[in-house]
Amino acid sequence: MDVLTDPFAGIASNLERFADASAAFKRVRDLYESGTGAVRDRFARFMAGEVIDSSDPPCYPFIGMIKASPASNERRELSYGNLPSEGVFGTTQTRPDIFEEYYREQFELLQSNHNQPLWVGASDRPIPLTFVIE
Repeated sequence: MDVLTDPFAGIASNLERFADASAAFKRVRDLYESGTGAVRDRFARFMAGEVIDSSDPPCYPFIGMIKASPASNERRELSYGNLPSEGVFGTTQTRPDIFEEYYREQFELLQSNHNQPLWVGASDRPIPLTFVIE
């Protein structure tokens, strides 16, 4: 796996390159589980009276793709699993336990339609306590 720093600098970190949609999904799931586990752990420590350093909060997973030019097999009629133009695209991911089928389908379509790798890492968006603890 290659590691990328640009062009996602400032919105994501620790990005890894994936040519396989299943491996990209596994990384998203692992990052989400690690992040939500860290939020739960911090909350438990806070409830026990510990002062928690909030300068480096656990963040949502990020997935991105760079589209430099149209692919020969690009299908513009698709309403999803398709990027509309050249550019840098990315988004945060949540609840891979609920959205696994959807995410896998999207990742596979993006790769098959654009012949580009997926980049997965940590976004700059913290996971809120209220989305982890009931």
